[in-house]
Amino acid sequence: AEAGSTPGQELRLGFVDTFASTAGPELIRGLTGAATRVVVWSGLAPSLGAALIGRQVDAIVTSDPLEDLDGLLRFQLWREPFVLLLPKALPDPASLTDLAAALPMIRYSARSHTGQQIERHLRRIGCSSERRIEIDGSDALVAMVAAGIGWAITTPLCLLQGAARAAATRAVPLPPPGFNRTLSLVCR
Repeated sequence: AEAGSTPGQELRLGFVDTFASTAGPELIRGLTGAATRVVVWSGLAPSLGAALIGRQVDAIVTSDPLEDLDGLLRFQLWREPFVLLLPKALPDPASLTDLAAALPMIRYSARSHTGQQIERHLRRIGCSSERRIEIDGSDALVAMVAAGIGWAITTPLCLLQGAARAAATRAVPLPPPGFNRTLSLVCR
């Protein structure tokens, strides 16, 4: 693409929020010489997928590789484990079911691909928790856990996005079986 591009090209990218605020600046720094204008959209994976399909962006970094759609190229960039995020003073739980009975779960919104992945995992292991608090962004999710409101399942990159409040939390491995989130570059 670099060899065939002419000066003056615009590059339109979509990044999931966690990537946009953590690794995104370094990627954009590397791309500034390749295009005269770089436009970055950030948001939830479903809206970025719609922007790619609608040709509003040229490529996306997303947790949803849009595997049901033909004609797209996919490149895995990052794979990270989901972790259990607890308020710092809370001891390690015996199980997720015990934790869910004791304290509310701070969930990622069901509108997000990450939220959907977590819900599938909870169903798979038979853990149910009342749907009381749903959050769109990782920074707000980390802040809620840091305030002692509840616990969450998140990833290291999502925790990095909420770094301002992360000191009041602890991330511990999920009880087996664990699962992962993958970020992929998806383009035409």
